[in-house]
Amino acid sequence: MSDVMPPPLAPLAERTFFSEGNTLVTNARLVSNGQTYAIAGVTSVKAVVEPAKSTGVGWAILGALVLLVSLLNGWAVGIGLGALALVLGILVAKSQKPMHHLVLHSSSGEVRAISSQDGAVVARILAAVNNAIISRS
Repeated sequence: MSDVMPPPLAPLAERTFFSEGNTLVTNARLVSNGQTYAIAGVTSVKAVVEPAKSTGVGWAILGALVLLVSLLNGWAVGIGLGALALVLGILVAKSQKPMHHLVLHSSSGEVRAISSQDGAVVARILAAVNNAIISRS
């Protein structure tokens, strides 16, 4: 019998499933914003949508109320302030977008790995991470 050990097996080549901006998903890792997550430790992944804040709606309602009361009472300053608050509230409400998060689950808990207002990007990364999890089997 020979004492010669066989050479070690070569590691599998890393396969890229997604590479865009500062986000990379391979069969071994997810890298985003300088943070690396091992795909081997990921048990599941999901996308979560956090609704847009309703600050603008509140300002619009307040502006409408001030405008209405001021119009009924003939208060010129109130009309101006109410109209301003109403317009600004509408603009703020229209500009606020929901936040999309990619949540990774592992044996140690869950982490929001990626957050973006672009739901399509989060959906593509979710698909890539799912494919990376499937490929490791």
